[in-house]
Amino acid sequence: MSSGVGLYLAQLAWIFPLTAVFCIFEHLSPAATRPTWRNRLENCAYLALALPLVMYLQSLFNPLFEQAMHVADSRWIGHLHAFSQTLPGTILVTIAYALIWDTWHYWIHRWQHASPFLWETHKFHHGDPMMNATTQGRRHLLDYLLSLICHAPMLLVLGSLNPTAFVGVLMFRFWGFVNHANLRVSFGPLAGVISGPQWHRIHHSALPQHRSKNFATFFPFIDKLFGTHYAPAAGEYPPTGLPDAPPESFVRSAAHSPLAVWYRHAQQFVADRRFLRKWKPCTMHAEATRAPRRLRRRMKNASAFRRRKQKGLHFCRPCLMWLPETDSNRRPSD
Repeated sequence: MSSGVGLYLAQLAWIFPLTAVFCIFEHLSPAATRPTWRNRLENCAYLALALPLVMYLQSLFNPLFEQAMHVADSRWIGHLHAFSQTLPGTILVTIAYALIWDTWHYWIHRWQHASPFLWETHKFHHGDPMMNATTQGRRHLLDYLLSLICHAPMLLVLGSLNPTAFVGVLMFRFWGFVNHANLRVSFGPLAGVISGPQWHRIHHSALPQHRSKNFATFFPFIDKLFGTHYAPAAGEYPPTGLPDAPPESFVRSAAHSPLAVWYRHAQQFVADRRFLRKWKPCTMHAEATRAPRRLRRRMKNASAFRRRKQKGLHFCRPCLMWLPETDSNRRPSD
């Protein structure tokens, strides 16, 4: 118990001083509107409260990670350990680790944005309307859980090979602050090689042209390789956040918001299955035999219904489809 408390305090001992340093630089040279102190304090308080739970989750996964490393070391990585102790080996292993890690997490990150189910675990991180250095710790516990689950397959490839201590600190402790810093800083010619505040800000942008861009954590050329790269123009520092998302309190977003959304989707799924078991195609419109949920939602949307009525369409409820308003296909019951 005491060792766990000591480890927790050691984590806070480097997180908060580093946060304070970045906050000073952000105040001197902000990329956009300076975040409010309430915004910073909410993110810091959340991280301080969530960190013990994250550490507990990590302790639960440690046996799985050790088993994965043992399998990799005993089968295909073990003969590389001697080589990794040399200077050329250390450099090559560090580069290979960083590339494999970033490529693997690129696809996990992209999956979170593409999947409505997984997006709920990641939405809290993108919900910060004033991205700054404290945003790096604004991750939902379910986001951390997904990262831990997806970390095990990577250990089956890399085993116990790790980057040097300096590179490990740079990658996993320092660079998250750099990427999310509200700083008017561009890396110039290195912007296509290593990520920075301006490049990662595009990923958090609230503008539609920046959506699903710049997923990599460290190396922008990974995005170039897979077609999701966006090179920001000089002085391009867009606003951040989720302007289209419904307003939600910080506490709800940080706590049970993903579970509430999943529960509503599960209820809708069950209701749809029950509806489809009773549904029969319309005898008048025999070609319309599909009843997708998307159209059921549109039917419930009053504004969409009015717009389609104005276009001369009517909704055939048995078919669950919008059809032209003609005497031949309009049913009296519609």
